[in-house]
Amino acid sequence: MFHPQVLTAIAPRSLWGWLLFMPALTICLAAIVFAQLFLLGHLGMAQHAYGVVAFSLSAVVVGLICLTAGQLRRLQQRVNAVGRSDPLTGLLNRRAFSAAAMRVLPQKGALLVLDIDHLGSINQAHGRSAGDVCLLALAQRCRELTRVTDIIGRLDGASFAIYMPGAPADSASDIADRLADGIQVCSRGQVHEATISVGAVVVRGQPSIEVLLRFAERALNRAKAEGRARVILRGWPKAA
Repeated sequence: MFHPQVLTAIAPRSLWGWLLFMPALTICLAAIVFAQLFLLGHLGMAQHAYGVVAFSLSAVVVGLICLTAGQLRRLQQRVNAVGRSDPLTGLLNRRAFSAAAMRVLPQKGALLVLDIDHLGSINQAHGRSAGDVCLLALAQRCRELTRVTDIIGRLDGASFAIYMPGAPADSASDIADRLADGIQVCSRGQVHEATISVGAVVVRGQPSIEVLLRFAERALNRAKAEGRARVILRGWPKAA
């Protein structure tokens, strides 16, 4: 009755879609069968009248089902987006960042973990809104300096991560240096400057993303211990 390509095009992509699709398909098929019986003369006028009413109600039900399916699909997309994104910056959260990085991790590249220096002091002196502006500015700075293929996430607090698949060490080092230059923002008529510390690691082998993050975070801690506003770039051990 239907061409295979048509069935492929209209087939639902989720369990919710199938639960809504099957009743709608059943109603449509019943309406087609009824119309064929009427045209062949197997139904009388009274039965025809009842059939018209039933078909009209069926059309309304199908429309409501389609509308509900569309709303459920949009709601599911929103829930998925919320579960993957940091609510302030719109970047991937730690879990989503790790999942995205693991999909491309066999490639060589570089991982940067960066942190806004003294963000707590900015919050205490000027209010949390000033700190939030700094976080938004750093997120935008990361977007500006990276490629479309790079993965950016907010790990927690003032800590961000960038995975750059296929990027050579000198390219990653250049971006890390530009990030370490810091950011300048304006909040409530006041200008705030914040420096950035960066821990970077060149990716070799096939380590897990969590192991890589810990390795880069050690480099970040060393950058902070040595005075902040600097980059510590470390090579990944070949045996890893």
